Amino acid sequence: MKRIEDILKSSLKLIQIMASSSVEDIIQFALEEGSRLTGSKIGYFHFVNPDQQTIKLKTWSKETINVCSIGGKDSHYPIEKAGVWVDCIHQKKAVIHNDYNSLSHKKGLPEGHVPVVRDLAVPVIEDSKIVAVLGVGNKATEYNQHDIDRLLLLAENTWIIVQRKRAEESLRESEATLQSVFRAVPTGIGLVNNRILKRVNRQLCKMTGYRSDELIEKSARILYQNDKEFEWVGKKKYRQIDEQGIGTVETKWVRKDGKIIDILLSSTPVVSSDQSEGVTFTALDITERKLAEEERLLREKLQGVLETAGAVCHELNQPLHIISGLSELISYDLKEDNPLYPRINKIKEQIDRIGTITKKLIGIARCETKAHDSNTKILDLDKLRERRKYKRFIPRSRTYVIFKHDSSKQSQIIDISSGGLAFWCYEALYLSDGFAELAISMPDGNFNLDNIHCQTVSNLAIVDDSPSRSVSMKRCGVQFGDLTPNQTDRLEYFIQNHTIAN
Repeated sequence: MKRIEDILKSSLKLIQIMASSSVEDIIQFALEEGSRLTGSKIGYFHFVNPDQQTIKLKTWSKETINVCSIGGKDSHYPIEKAGVWVDCIHQKKAVIHNDYNSLSHKKGLPEGHVPVVRDLAVPVIEDSKIVAVLGVGNKATEYNQHDIDRLLLLAENTWIIVQRKRAEESLRESEATLQSVFRAVPTGIGLVNNRILKRVNRQLCKMTGYRSDELIEKSARILYQNDKEFEWVGKKKYRQIDEQGIGTVETKWVRKDGKIIDILLSSTPVVSSDQSEGVTFTALDITERKLAEEERLLREKLQGVLETAGAVCHELNQPLHIISGLSELISYDLKEDNPLYPRINKIKEQIDRIGTITKKLIGIARCETKAHDSNTKILDLDKLRERRKYKRFIPRSRTYVIFKHDSSKQSQIIDISSGGLAFWCYEALYLSDGFAELAISMPDGNFNLDNIHCQTVSNLAIVDDSPSRSVSMKRCGVQFGDLTPNQTDRLEYFIQNHTIAN
């Protein structure tokens, strides 16, 4: 009865110290208890690696360390080179050696090892494999079955508590790692349950302009333009999750300041088979990518139109030359008082006008448009440019133009030259056809150029019939006024150091 009470007390102490102790402290406590319960002078606790061929020398009892000078803690050691205590591993059961010196298969003791008189070693078995060994030695009297029972129960309880402690530490490490990623990743991340926001990271707050407390426990509807878009995204995304385990959709969010941003949204359940546990999502701001793609498509469309126009003009030139020559011949034979004379001259004027237009179209490199009716724009043939006066450059990183009369609004620069720049805007151009004053600024503070006088030279709306786009986008261009020598030098510095050739 006393033996059982001792074991129960030791097990209870193990449980009590588990919360505030490390794995090493728990094992050390078990060793001291094992030595006390069996009346042993030395003790050890070692792990057996999954390959069942090597052991990890973990620790020894305090009294063992005091009388034994061997090291090797936390080192790996082949079982085949270990002493007779590994008999418990080979036999997968507790082993007693009450007369160590008489053993024929002993391999001797390492230098500095305390002399061994007798020993007891018990294995801890899990899933048919040895996972640890708890051993004691040099009891004053012989070891017996009672010692085996005490030590085996202590070893098994210790292993259970060690495994639980390891799991808790691993969980804490995983949680810390996830929290670090959650904070550091440059992508918006969040957790929703029934489309109610439960967690959001800093990047998501930065993207949307909201504080975390303004989003947590709010419906994700707060981020969408309207109910229709909110419901459409939900249906499409959750249908994909049901079918594929992950849902990905492009949508538009509304920032707190009202600005519309394009978002690539990807979602997956926390528990793959149960969406009620919540759904994690990532949100990537693809506004700049969409703008670049739209600009590319626009350029391709314009290029196709201009190439077609050039080809048509080549075909028109030959008949125009024939008509022009015949008109000249007819005019030579007519006197000025002939009623047909002014009509022939009118024909010649129109032929010359057509010739001027075709020459411009053939060599066109840049164009502007003008209103044709309330819904369409056409090429402004009076403003065609056969070659660019200034070479254009594209900023290497995000750069903005800010107008002095409305510094709260900024627009991203598309390209820039020594004579002007082009930029995107999402609303009616807040720049009159007269002169204005602007600044060029990089958000990282690497460059800023103020007080540049400019004038609007183009204001081209991009036609987009998408039902999700509620605002029109424009590609706007301005021409610089006279620059000061310092402004010219600063602009040249920006072009050389922060742009690439267009």
